[in-house]
Amino acid sequence: MATVTILCLLLVVNNHMEARFLSADTGLTEYESHLVRCFGNIITTHSAGQHSLLVSIPDVCADKSKPRNSAQNSRKYCEVLGFLLGSIHGYTKYPLLVAGPMFNGTFKNISSAGRADYVNVILGEVEDELGFSAFKSQLAILSGLPFWNTRGRFVVMFLDRNLSTVNTVPEEHTLIRSILGELWENDVVNAIVVAPNLHRNKPTTLDVHTWFPFAEDHCRGPVNRTVILDRWITESESRFDKSIDLFPDKLSNFHGCAVSASTFAYVPFVFPMREDANITHYTEGLEIRVLHMIAIALNFTEKFLPENEHNVSKWWGMYEEVSNKKADVGFTATPQTVRSIGNRDHSVWYLKETIRWFGPRAKPSAHWKSLIIIFTPLMWLLVLIIYFICSLIFWLLAQVNSAVKEHVTYTDALMCFLQTFSMILGEAVCVRPHTWYLRLFFIIWVFYCLLINTSYQSSLISVLTDPRYDPIVDTVQKLLNSGMNYGFVWRFHYWYTRTNDSLSKTILNNFIPCPKLDVCLRRIASKQDFAICGGESHLLYFSQTKYSPLGIPSFLPFSEEVTSILVTMFFHRGSVFLESFDRVIYRVVESGITQKFWTDIRLRYVGNVDEDADKGDEGKADGDDDPAVVLSVQHLQSAFILLLLGLACSLSVFITELFYFSFRKSRFFPRLKPFANERKARTLVKYKRHMIHKTYVSRVKKCNAILVK
Repeated sequence: MATVTILCLLLVVNNHMEARFLSADTGLTEYESHLVRCFGNIITTHSAGQHSLLVSIPDVCADKSKPRNSAQNSRKYCEVLGFLLGSIHGYTKYPLLVAGPMFNGTFKNISSAGRADYVNVILGEVEDELGFSAFKSQLAILSGLPFWNTRGRFVVMFLDRNLSTVNTVPEEHTLIRSILGELWENDVVNAIVVAPNLHRNKPTTLDVHTWFPFAEDHCRGPVNRTVILDRWITESESRFDKSIDLFPDKLSNFHGCAVSASTFAYVPFVFPMREDANITHYTEGLEIRVLHMIAIALNFTEKFLPENEHNVSKWWGMYEEVSNKKADVGFTATPQTVRSIGNRDHSVWYLKETIRWFGPRAKPSAHWKSLIIIFTPLMWLLVLIIYFICSLIFWLLAQVNSAVKEHVTYTDALMCFLQTFSMILGEAVCVRPHTWYLRLFFIIWVFYCLLINTSYQSSLISVLTDPRYDPIVDTVQKLLNSGMNYGFVWRFHYWYTRTNDSLSKTILNNFIPCPKLDVCLRRIASKQDFAICGGESHLLYFSQTKYSPLGIPSFLPFSEEVTSILVTMFFHRGSVFLESFDRVIYRVVESGITQKFWTDIRLRYVGNVDEDADKGDEGKADGDDDPAVVLSVQHLQSAFILLLLGLACSLSVFITELFYFSFRKSRFFPRLKPFANERKARTLVKYKRHMIHKTYVSRVKKCNAILVK
C-alpha cells in the first residue's frame, strides 16, 4: 500500500473578508505554493459572513520523538502548516482558534461559544487506510465540540503531489469517495475535495471533486461517483478554470427521490390516512398541504412512516423516529420548546396555534323564569320602590282636603295599594279622583304604568321566542369559582409546570387527567359539566363536526388564551434538509398560502364559523331563512305556573274560610268573639233579582241582651 500525505481543511464558512493573493514562500515547492494559493482563493471568493476560524491539528510538529516515515515529509508537513497558519492571519481579520492533541479538551467546557466559521484539520503523512481512519477519528472529535456546524462549507485537500505517479489512481478515488461518504454520514453536504490532477499532460495541478447526494440516477448514498466542479490552473496566473460556485445548492432539486416523514392523524393539521393495507398515505390536512407545497418546490416524493404506537405519547414516538434517522422530517402541530433546543432542529414556523380552554355552552334559562328575567334585579327593585312611594302619595293626597270625600279606594290605605297595583297591571279604576291635584298625579301614574307595561310585554315576546341563557363560564377564574371539573391530556401538563403562579398551581392540584381526548370530549357533550384545555384549532374542529348535534357545537372556547405556539417541522440535529425546507416555507408563509389552506379546510369541513358568529341577531331577522316560532306550552309554562300558583292560593284561602266558618258554628265561638252572632242578625235575601243582606232588628236586640247579661 502506497504511503500518502494529506492535508484536510474543513472550513465552516460564514463572514466577508478582503480578497488578495498569497505570496509563495521560498521554502515551499511549486505545488505546495499553489496549494496555499488555491486555499486562499477559496476562502476569499467562496465565503460570506465569517467571523471566527478554528484550526485543528491532529499531529504535533514539535514532537521529535514521534516516528515518521521520512524526515522530508515531516519537514513538508511542518513547513506547510506554519506557512498556512501565517497565511490565514494575512487573509483574515477575525480571531483564530487553534486546537490540537493538547487542546481538544479545552473547548468542550465552552457552552456558550458561537459556531466556528472555519475548521481546519491538518493531517500528517499516513498510509491510505490509516489516513481515512485518522480522518474519521478527527471528524468525531470535531463533531463533539461546541463550534461544530454541519451546514458549513468543508474543504479537504491532498498534500502529496506525487500521488498519481505511483499508480494509486483507483485508491485515490476510493479515498475521495470515502471522505465524502463519511462527511455525508455526519450530515455534511457542502463539501469539496481538492486533489492533484491525474493527467500530467494537462496544464492543471488541482481538481475540485464533490458529490451530489440526490440525482436522477441515485438517491442518497453510498458515494459511488464524484464530479469535478473546477480545476486550478497554474499557467501564467494561478486561477480557477471556470470560476464557478464551488459550493452549489445540492438540495434544491431532489429529482423525485423519497423523503420520509413521521406523523399521525391530528385534525385539522393531519387528517386520517387513506385506507390502504400496504401504504401509509395522508392526503389532507394543514401540514400535509404545506408538505405538498415543499415537495413540489423541491421535487421529492413523500413517504410516510406507519403511525407509531408509543406507550407514552405519539409525539415522543415521532421524536424517536426522527432522532434515530428513521424519518427525515416529523410534524404534527409541533412547537419548538426550550426542551428541544440542542436535541432537534426546527424549521421556521408556518402556522400559529393557540392553547385555550373549552367549556360547555351556556344553558338556556328555564322557561318559568321568563316572567322574571325580563328586567334586571335592580330594575325590579326600582319598580317596587316606586310602587310603594306612589301608593303612599295617593293615600296622602286623598287625606289632604277633608271637605272633599274621596272614594274608599283612595282613602283606605290597603285599598289604595291594591288599586295602584291593578293600574300597573293595566286594569281600570272604579272611581276617578275628585280633587285636581289627585287627578294630576293619577295621570302621571297612568303614563308611567303604560310605559312599564308596554316595555314588559314587548320584552316578554322576545324572551318567549328567543330564551335567555345562564351566565357562561368563559374564563379560567370563572371556571375555578364555578366548581366545575376540568382536565387535559398529559401533553398539556407542560404549559402549567413551567410557571409558579398561584393559578397554575391550583390547576395542577385539582385537574383530572384525560386518558384520551375523546373521553373528556364525550363527557362535555353528554353531561355539560366539564372543561378541557387543548389546541384551539383541534378542539374547534371537533366542536363543529363530531360533537355538533343539529349543527350546534357542544363546547366553545374561552375568551382568554393560555399561550400561543408556532407550529414547525422538526429534524434530527444537523439535518441537511433544514435549510431547503426553510427557504420554501418562507415563501409559503409570506405569500399567505398557509392562511388560505386553513380557510379552505374550515369552509370544507367545519363551515363558515366566523361569518355565522358575526351575524348575531341581524342574521336571525331574515324571515326567509328562519321559520316563525310557534309558541307552545313549553314557552308559556311561566304563565301556567303563575296560574297554578294563583289557583293554589285561592284554594287555600277557600279551605281556610271553610274551616273558619265551621269553627264559628261551634259553641265555643260566641265566648271568643261577642259579635260573632251577627250572621244570625243578617240574612242573605233575594229581592227582585238582587242579592241583599236583610237585618232583623229583633235578632239584634236579642244578641245585645245576651251580651249585657
